[in-house]
Amino acid sequence: MRLAKEAIPLLALLAGVALGCKSEKPAPPAGLAPVPGAGFVRPPSADGGREKVAVDPANAESLYLAGQQEFIAGEFATAAEHFRKALGLAPSARVWHALGDAQLAQARFSDAAAAFRSAIELEPKKRLSWMRLGRCLINSGRLSEAIEAYREAQALQPDDAIAYREEAEALIALERDEEAIARLEKALGLDAEGAAADLKLIGQLRAKRGEWTLAVEAMRRSAQAHPDAGIYSELGDALVRSGDFPGARDAFGEAARLDPKDPFAWELVGELELRLGDRAAARAAFEAALKVKQRPLPQLALGRMELVDGKREEARKRFDLALEAATGEQANEAREIARFAGELGEWDSAEKLLAMLAAEEEGAKDASLWLELAGARQALGRKAAAAAACAAVKALGGGQSCPPKAPAVVGER
Repeated sequence: MRLAKEAIPLLALLAGVALGCKSEKPAPPAGLAPVPGAGFVRPPSADGGREKVAVDPANAESLYLAGQQEFIAGEFATAAEHFRKALGLAPSARVWHALGDAQLAQARFSDAAAAFRSAIELEPKKRLSWMRLGRCLINSGRLSEAIEAYREAQALQPDDAIAYREEAEALIALERDEEAIARLEKALGLDAEGAAADLKLIGQLRAKRGEWTLAVEAMRRSAQAHPDAGIYSELGDALVRSGDFPGARDAFGEAARLDPKDPFAWELVGELELRLGDRAAARAAFEAALKVKQRPLPQLALGRMELVDGKREEARKRFDLALEAATGEQANEAREIARFAGELGEWDSAEKLLAMLAAEEEGAKDASLWLELAGARQALGRKAAAAAACAAVKALGGGQSCPPKAPAVVGER
């Protein structure tokens, strides 16, 4: 069975998030909204309702409070300046941490990491500083150091699921997947609310390792915890790879139900129904996909069904509709159209499409494509051109008999 490339879910492995680097005045990192303390002054605002702090440049507390107010307003550079001045007067873990937050919000990860380390030197049990340090180190690419920081945070608060999740992020980036899975399972046991995301990522990691049975188990649990089209599509892919085609059909069907505007899920349901021998259900699924969006692949699938039923004219109409729906941007669409042209006996059209694909950079490296091209040329009686295509197959290491003894009908099911 051929699954459309663009319909197969890819692994969405956790990536480092650069906090505060997508706008001129990004929002403060989550959980950083400071609470005003003693001495916080709210004078009448002179700039559109913004409250200000009266700043005494000789007083560290006054500078700290001014920095916090600027931080709340999203003025992170000004906040950092106030915090640095406060540190010049009276260094403290609290102000070093605040400076780190301001620098983290500006995506100045190395500077922020240094600030959080300074906070930790003064207050080694400040768990949040260890957590912030880990984030900065991940975003700086210093992954092993990040893992050490998160483990310090875990030692201070063993029941904090976030520390295990963020450590898993660093482990994944280092391709230490088994350790990452263990950390995610630890987080899962501590925080049921995050179960769906943890299980989904565990499933993705198992899939990356080719452990399809375990991937299916994790993805099923994720789908039960938080049903959405995405996780059902990934579950369907894992079930296909594990050989459970009825289960995969049901999973893609659920994805289609949850996201009715996605044609790919319906296309995959159709492919699987054909695989399972239910032509009526397959036809219904392909028609459902076309109601969402006109695409070549379901038209070609329906055309093949018409050919099997001996309805050549209907098959030819499907071929024309597939051509109309083709975007010209996806090689797999053009290749399928070429294959179906061959199945209709229109080898001249098939040869032209396959030759066009073989002339492209990726196609030139594909031995199977050159083999199909050789078959089309053989069918047309172009022996010299077929021999040239076979030479390309051989040069690319293709071990198939070339040219094919009979024209290759790759679209057979």
